[in-house]
Amino acid sequence: MKKGLNWLPWRCRQSKAAGGRAGFTLVEVLVAVSLTALLMTGLASLFQAQLKAVHNENLQSDALQSAWVALSWLERDLKAARAVTLAGDGTKIYLEVPQVQRPVESYLRPHWEEVTYTLVGDQLQRSLHGSHNPVAEGIAAFTCSLAENGRVVAVRLVARAAGRPVEVATKVWLRNKKG
Repeated sequence: MKKGLNWLPWRCRQSKAAGGRAGFTLVEVLVAVSLTALLMTGLASLFQAQLKAVHNENLQSDALQSAWVALSWLERDLKAARAVTLAGDGTKIYLEVPQVQRPVESYLRPHWEEVTYTLVGDQLQRSLHGSHNPVAEGIAAFTCSLAENGRVVAVRLVARAAGRPVEVATKVWLRNKKG
């Protein structure tokens, strides 16, 4: 009797009833298939959960990026502003900023123009000369307040993504404030 391919005697026993041929019974095949299917289902659900977590983190990152971009625009305009007016419980801010046309003249004798930041829906909009430009989307809350005799503006932005809020805040010293 040749033993060439029967090197796992504990796994593939040859039965005399089957004529000495090695093989698997139907029950063994069904158990192996069902265990493999169970393992693959578990791995697929784990993979799907990881993909969902990565997607939610990407949404959070995008919301944070959007809030930081809006904050940097507002901070830049606040640093250049000579007048700041708050309206709507701090949800709307009017700024008087220098108009830059020609570099030399604009720095020596600047012309001033009004810029408005308003939260419209989930967009923070920057308005200049009647043109409304969205600075950031996905913003849930926007508030400003004056401190230290009107020389410091505190800004708070809340962006919402994947059901979780992302909050950024800053304080800006008004360099060109009149008075």
